[in-house]
Amino acid sequence: MSVVLGCILSVTVSESDVLLNLFVGLSNATVTVSHLTALYSPVGVFFLVATHVTQASQLDKTLTVFRTYVLLTLAGLAAYGLVLLPGLYALVTGQVRACG
Repeated sequence: MSVVLGCILSVTVSESDVLLNLFVGLSNATVTVSHLTALYSPVGVFFLVATHVTQASQLDKTLTVFRTYVLLTLAGLAAYGLVLLPGLYALVTGQVRACG
């Protein structure tokens, strides 16, 4: 439905400038909110983790679990970016791209 509305608004530009500008403004506002969320979410996560770590009775065990979690998360992201995504690209396009 939104694609059809966008096509109609782009064809009838002279009559729909106000509505088109409204949608462009809403799109820009959404991008700004997403950018701010991505910018400040690491700070929030840090304080959530810091609260949990400071309340832990066995600090060494808590830090070991946290280190394991971080390392597994980084390994998963590396596997996703270096194996899965290039594999899907090669499967869909039939091309293998060299890095760089």
